[in-house]
Amino acid sequence: MFVAAAAAQASSSTARSISRESYETRLFQLLNAERSRYGLRPLARARCATGFASRWAERLANDQWLRHQSVHRVLASCEARRAAENIAMGGVTPERMIRMWMQSRPHRANILDPRLTHVGLGARPASNGDWYAVQVFLGY
Repeated sequence: MFVAAAAAQASSSTARSISRESYETRLFQLLNAERSRYGLRPLARARCATGFASRWAERLANDQWLRHQSVHRVLASCEARRAAENIAMGGVTPERMIRMWMQSRPHRANILDPRLTHVGLGARPASNGDWYAVQVFLGY
């Protein structure tokens, strides 16, 4: 039990010391590594999706409340055929955040959907140290 608590504290400490840009970059790298592991093409970054993801991550972190935004607005604004969103929060490293998504069937399905070809990522730390992360996926 002590080892698990120490590991969680170390992960939380590491997560708090990373910059927003580094957190987002690492999420993007890990996301494409997961797709590669399953024989899928990497996702390309999409400016439109990044705008939605960044703004939503900031709102979630400010409110400290986890909820989805409407993908209908994303579809219309980004002129995509399909869209999906993953959200998560925790005082965790990017590696742990990706593991959390991959351990959830619906989140993993979005990550591994070959029809989704582009992504925008946003991550913001809340005042309590938890990270709020958003992935907005697009398919054209």
